[in-house]
Amino acid sequence: MIKRILCFFTTIVLLPCAASATEHPAGNKARLTVGVPVYVTHPDKRSATQDWNQGWLKNEGIVADVSWPQWQVDPATNVRLGVTGGVFDNSVYKTSVFVGGVVELEKFITKELALSAGAYAGGITGYDYAVSPALTPYIGTSYALTDALELGARGYWLPSKTLAGSDVSPSDAYVGTITLGTRF
Repeated sequence: MIKRILCFFTTIVLLPCAASATEHPAGNKARLTVGVPVYVTHPDKRSATQDWNQGWLKNEGIVADVSWPQWQVDPATNVRLGVTGGVFDNSVYKTSVFVGGVVELEKFITKELALSAGAYAGGITGYDYAVSPALTPYIGTSYALTDALELGARGYWLPSKTLAGSDVSPSDAYVGTITLGTRF
């Protein structure tokens, strides 16, 4: 079991490091990414009489972000900063609006394939307060179908304890999205 975990960890860590150090032309452009949630789950049961709003295609909505490369770590890796916003059906059957900023580390593995890790931070509505602070780390991947269109996926972790320590929801949520992106 330990050997499998080490093998998995080594693959995840070393694969991005093995990417070619040639400069990637798309990495120096602004990027617009639009995502729709396709699956939502929670690690525990809801204490109220109703279940979570979770499952396949249950949390309708849209999230978008625009980011720009700020720092080049190496020719195939950029730190991106930007803005984000979205509207979606949340886990407690209310509509949430989210607005904030995004920071992301993007690593090109090949000319078409990129891996990313980042976080959204901002304010969210639809819970106990008019606006609550929210922090959402994510990991993702994108594949360039053409010079102008990318298809991708992101996995988000929405912790119930946010930046300010308030309870936005009584349980963490894990969200899988499908994304479309373009660089300009």
